[in-house]
Amino acid sequence: MNTYKGRVTFGKQFTNGVNLLLSGTIYDSAGAERLVFYKGSIRRPKITGLRKTWMVIHTAVFFGSLATRILLLKVLSTVAIR
Repeated sequence: MNTYKGRVTFGKQFTNGVNLLLSGTIYDSAGAERLVFYKGSIRRPKITGLRKTWMVIHTAVFFGSLATRILLLKVLSTVAIR
C-alpha cells in the first residue's frame, strides 16, 4: 500500500498593503490490493467475499487569499478522484 501526502504554502505581504496567501495539499493512496471479508468466529472464520480491485484515491486541495484595505478575496477548491 503506497500513500503519499504533500503540502506547499506561500505567503507575502507587499509594501502597498496587499497580503497574498497560497496553500496547496495533495494526497494519493493506492489502497489495498486485495480485500477479504470474514464471517463467523475467530477460530473458524468463513470467507464471505473477496475483492481484487484497487481502492485508489487522489485528492488535491487549493486555498488562496488576497487581501487589501478594502477587499478580501478567498478561494477554496477541492478535487477528489476515486
